[in-house]
Amino acid sequence: MKSKKKLSIMIIFVGIVALVIFGIFNFVKPTPKISGKNVKAQNSSRKNVISLPEKSDSEEWNLILVNAKNVLSKDPDFQKVAVDQPYGDSGNIYVDQRIQKALRKFRTAAENAGYPTIFISGYRSYDTQKSLYEAAGGSSQNPVLTQRPGASEHETGLAFDLVGQQIWNQVGALQPTQLEAGKDQQWLIINAPKFGFILRYPKGKEAIKQTGIDYESWHFRYVGVKNAEYIMNNNLTLEEYISLLKKAGR
Repeated sequence: MKSKKKLSIMIIFVGIVALVIFGIFNFVKPTPKISGKNVKAQNSSRKNVISLPEKSDSEEWNLILVNAKNVLSKDPDFQKVAVDQPYGDSGNIYVDQRIQKALRKFRTAAENAGYPTIFISGYRSYDTQKSLYEAAGGSSQNPVLTQRPGASEHETGLAFDLVGQQIWNQVGALQPTQLEAGKDQQWLIINAPKFGFILRYPKGKEAIKQTGIDYESWHFRYVGVKNAEYIMNNNLTLEEYISLLKKAGR
């Protein structure tokens, strides 16, 4: 009797084990392996994502966008500081105090490289820009005076017209290609991003379409080092860069 009872218990145990194994194979699905093709498919959607500088935000003070479509209604609130005298004029050149140190380093580095610089223009108030615009009859071929009040970057205190003294002595006028030909102006354009500046109005039809302004080899704008290097390395306008930041939710 005891042997029969043990046999019955063994049969029941084997049956239970079989049911458990059957359940594992039929109800518990293994985690699928990711093949090389799957990984490639997952990453393909990231191929066109541009890696923007960390923590850059379109709302930063140094990324304020001013153009014909983004017009200031009044003077921005910032502390103005005199940095130099403009060429052939009395008074002083003013900029936003927050870019004073970077601008000083930029000009000092240029001079140490053998390329002293001179200012043509700096900050202009809304009223000053309005007076210049009206004096030009509401339009002008002179690139300094083309922007209507509120649409000029000079009103932000973050932009200025800077030229190499050597090439300016030769050209003596705001002629983009002639000024660009100077080694001193080339140095300024190439090295500006190291100090947080960009050549705001680059050449090329697409660039002009973005900015609305013809090529200016003398007009520099402060945006900060990380932003400037990204913009110049990727051949972007400020308009394009800000658009990328906004698309990224920044």
